[in-house]
Amino acid sequence: MDKKELAVAALKNGTVIDHIPSKSLFKVVNLLGIKDLENSVTIGFNLDSKQMGK
Repeated sequence: MDKKELAVAALKNGTVIDHIPSKSLFKVVNLLGIKDLENSVTIGFNLDSKQMGK
């Protein structure tokens, strides 16, 4: 089995929103206007979690 990891740079100035239900992710993206930002945005979708499953 291959081990897969997502490497995300540490935040200097920003916000983390965690554990959004998969079915609601793109609704949240639209509500927050993230698609219109010029800054970098990292979105993880259905990532494996030891505590939460997916």
